[in-house]
Amino acid sequence: MGENLNYAADSSSWCYDNLPESCMKYGRLYTWEIANKVCPDGWHLPSDEEWKTMEKFLGMAENELDLSNYRGRMSNIGGKLKSKSNWESPNLGAIDDDGFNALPGGCYGTSEKAFFHKGKVGMFYTSTSYGSDFAYYRDLDFSDSSVFRGHRNKRLAYSVRCIKNE
Repeated sequence: MGENLNYAADSSSWCYDNLPESCMKYGRLYTWEIANKVCPDGWHLPSDEEWKTMEKFLGMAENELDLSNYRGRMSNIGGKLKSKSNWESPNLGAIDDDGFNALPGGCYGTSEKAFFHKGKVGMFYTSTSYGSDFAYYRDLDFSDSSVFRGHRNKRLAYSVRCIKNE
């Protein structure tokens, strides 16, 4: 999918600052549970392994794939995924030569009922759990050309990209 998903999932998805124009530009933000249900028929939320396959295809070194934290800086993996526009400056490394066109939709803290980092960070869930309360995700940052791999609480709301079933 070449854009962040913008499917309204009842009260379980959010437009940044509750503004419909944010959804039109950046897509919606979903908790992990809902992220696993919102992809259209024939599509699914990619797993951590599927993200690593894409990162390897884009040039990430084999020894970085399973690491947590920022990875792929030397091969500009984050820049290859980020859109050239709609990010705050300096949008390091952004070339979007693969069509992923990642946008910085920020995130929503469901406990705090607050939005964070629009224009600065694109956070994307994977379908892979990390224990019962956490899930793997990817984070792209306006000030970095790498891609962050980590795990966070499933109650946070992040952007979603779906991939076509094989």
